[in-house]
Amino acid sequence: MSWFRRASASSSNARATPPPPPPKPPADPHKLDTLNQSFASISAVTAPTLRIGRIDKTLALATTLLSDQTISTNQRLLVNITASKVARFAVTTIISDSGIFTQQWHLQQYLQRCIDADEAVYTPNGSPKSSPKTTQLRSAAAARDIVDLFHTNWEKTRSMRWDIWLERATGRTSLRQFSVFRKPRHEVYCSLASRYHHDALRASESGDFKGALSILAEGDGACRMALELEEAMNADRQAHTAEEDIFEEAADITASYEILVSTCTATRALESGHGRFAAAVADSAEKLMDYALLALDDYRHALSCATSKDIELEAESVYYVAKTYQILLKNETKAHELYLRAISLVTTLSPKLPGGTWFTEAKKAVEARRTKLKAQEDSEWHTRRGPIYEKVKDKVEEIHKKSDEDARQLVEWLMKTYPPKTEGDAPDLTKSKADLPDKRAVLEAVRRYHPDKNMAFGDEWHVLAEEITKCLNNCFGRLKSL
Repeated sequence: MSWFRRASASSSNARATPPPPPPKPPADPHKLDTLNQSFASISAVTAPTLRIGRIDKTLALATTLLSDQTISTNQRLLVNITASKVARFAVTTIISDSGIFTQQWHLQQYLQRCIDADEAVYTPNGSPKSSPKTTQLRSAAAARDIVDLFHTNWEKTRSMRWDIWLERATGRTSLRQFSVFRKPRHEVYCSLASRYHHDALRASESGDFKGALSILAEGDGACRMALELEEAMNADRQAHTAEEDIFEEAADITASYEILVSTCTATRALESGHGRFAAAVADSAEKLMDYALLALDDYRHALSCATSKDIELEAESVYYVAKTYQILLKNETKAHELYLRAISLVTTLSPKLPGGTWFTEAKKAVEARRTKLKAQEDSEWHTRRGPIYEKVKDKVEEIHKKSDEDARQLVEWLMKTYPPKTEGDAPDLTKSKADLPDKRAVLEAVRRYHPDKNMAFGDEWHVLAEEITKCLNNCFGRLKSL
């Protein structure tokens, strides 16, 4: 039962007034000698394996010193500086030297040493043992070094799944609450997210949209962590120093991610729609409608992804929706509206217009539709025109008789007998021929009586406008021959 008596004694002592803490022993100036000697020995060897061993030993000594309560603030700062230099030696040796075979294992051990050294600065309840100003987050610095040194061989970084280990190095729970450590971790995550975005952009430019989406999915975690840290840092700045610039790097990267994801998804949807469109054209009438609706769904999905992200891709998606309505669903009215929408969207890029064939085909489809509608309107008008012409036949004959007169007399008679109903100034026939030549007077009259401008004033007036315009054109032809 001795363990029970000891526990009871400790409980009774706990209720008593605690004794004052013992005085802190004076700082020992020789505590850093061993660390300095260990650091000096790193450059004394050339074999990579031996150097890694001495680096591990030096980092272990630095971790032990940081957990020592007797060292002074200045000594703690010197330990941090020494450990940072050792960190650079470690990364350079492990990554750059081809003699290290188990590269990933050594880097993981090195990162773990940095994490242990950072956490040695804190007590179990998370309170810093020293001022944060004298403390460096070496795990984040080490992660940033690895990102920088792997810059030329990012495929190797991705294949070794370093994003997982780097997140462990920079996102430990016990360190997340301290704002002094947010910036270095933010820089690491921004570096990671930028590299993923760069590789995804290269993949999309080469046509590998599936690979680009896969890379973006891998980098999404780093992007979200950088944005979370950025929001926290900006909130702190607004609360304390609102006049300072806010952080926007992660927000910009996130916006680039969203645009690239949307464009890659839209392009893949277009490719899927092309395959189903071709199947609908080649297959029997039995399955044509099924393929047509599936192609329409793909094109609409592409449109929803590209909208407000990429105007040219949005316009191209609208074009293929229109093409599906025209060729497969036989809805020319809807197709014409969508063709016009595609053209109006892409002309906002003027003077740079797309060079793809779809833009040319869209313009041809619009022109063909307009020509067809014009032909239908003309046919319907000629069918209605006969009875209307019989009603105004006497007036038409009178107009044609007057056309043999002088040009100015003809224009003057038309203006008095059949005043134009369109808006605009009438020819001022009081001017001399030098100020208002006969040709110009006739042309000004034609503008007022042209049939296209006189369709809204009734069919009878439209017929009269046609006949008046014919007479004026004949008169102008005679004047040109003089």
